[in-house]
Amino acid sequence: MFKNPKIFKITLFILFLSLIIPFLTFGQTLNYDEQMIKVKNYISSGNFIEAEAILKELEKFYPNNSEILFLLGEVLFWQKKYEESLHYLLKSYAITKSEDIKKEIEKIEMAKLLDQAKKYQDEGNTEAAKKIYQELFFSKTNLYESGYNLGMIYLKERDYQSAVSIFEKLISLYPEDLGFKELYIEALILNRKIDEAKKYLYAQPEEIKEKIYQRRKDLFCRVKNNNFKFYYKYFNLSPSYRKLEKEYGIELSQHLNQFVFLLSAKNFERFGLKDNQLYMEIYPYLGNTRWGYFSFSYSPDASFLPKTTYGFEIFQTLNKFEISFGYNHMNFKDSNVDIFSPGFILYLPKDFILEEKLYLVPKTNSYTLVTTLTKEIICKLSIKYSFGFGTISERLTTLSDIQKFSSYFHFFETEYRFKENFSIGLDFLYENRENLYIRSGFCLFLKYWW
Repeated sequence: MFKNPKIFKITLFILFLSLIIPFLTFGQTLNYDEQMIKVKNYISSGNFIEAEAILKELEKFYPNNSEILFLLGEVLFWQKKYEESLHYLLKSYAITKSEDIKKEIEKIEMAKLLDQAKKYQDEGNTEAAKKIYQELFFSKTNLYESGYNLGMIYLKERDYQSAVSIFEKLISLYPEDLGFKELYIEALILNRKIDEAKKYLYAQPEEIKEKIYQRRKDLFCRVKNNNFKFYYKYFNLSPSYRKLEKEYGIELSQHLNQFVFLLSAKNFERFGLKDNQLYMEIYPYLGNTRWGYFSFSYSPDASFLPKTTYGFEIFQTLNKFEISFGYNHMNFKDSNVDIFSPGFILYLPKDFILEEKLYLVPKTNSYTLVTTLTKEIICKLSIKYSFGFGTISERLTTLSDIQKFSSYFHFFETEYRFKENFSIGLDFLYENRENLYIRSGFCLFLKYWW
């Protein structure tokens, strides 16, 4: 029938293909169903890498299958591969025009922006991150995550009023979220709106207050930051012929609006004489990145204390440290002294604080350099150690001239707040004034907070 063997072989091959192709197509269909079952099992177990690999293989055979494209987009999204995810979901949407897929695309575009903002934060580019969060929050595209992150940036930047506004808005949108209530109270406290923070905290239902207490016990004592302090100091001096020194008094710290007032009455025993002093510090509100105080004192019938003093100290925050400058003028019976005190504060990891301060007295060419390291567990424990050295000026008696001596000292202070309303503290001092004398002693104090 076929005289040409070559034509005969080609004809047989074509017939073979016509018979086998339906079976191959059936095999592919069966393979699709089996593979999709595997994909869904991998997704259920959280193995997105294996699911992605199978879906990409299936997509080669079924390039316009909307189910494959959608699942591939979702699997890539769960792996935070946002660009790839959008590529496949857009292809799926072009085929189906599904509103559900459109919403997924919007969700992933938003997640991509949030991820980019987080990367900016990790790189230290806070301004770029803040810009993204502001865009998402104020456009109402994403309120929860962008609002939280924006509020936290404001707290870190000490823009406490903006933080208060953000968390107040989030509370109105998500009233069941305890975290936003806690951050709102914290922002009010940091913004010196203590009364407002206290009023909001104690206005919560009992079950909410109990939950906040279990999570953020510190908030309940931080809204009680007015205190009344009783203290007593005792110093032993050697050689033994020098008289003991004592000091005792009371001190009131009171917040009024965004101002803080500190008032104290002190009694001193020194050189075998007694003096007393009224002292006041005023801390006005100077903004979110600047703070300071003015100080005044008056000693009626002063023997060895200055009759009056006045001064100030101001601090400016610069990222993770603060610079400061202080001035104090002291009026003695027959002389005046001016003290200048530049310094800085460095905020270290683990809530440690390092402070360096230099006290300069131009009139007597004397100085003291003081290094202080502080560790504080808020509303629980505060530990402070100071070391200082330099030259000091002192009257050896009430009638003698001021003289200058080399000096160094060690100072240790600890305060433990054993209840929300009570704390107790103990200080130790060791001071060596050249060959003049050594002074060592302690201070015991008790504070009542409200």
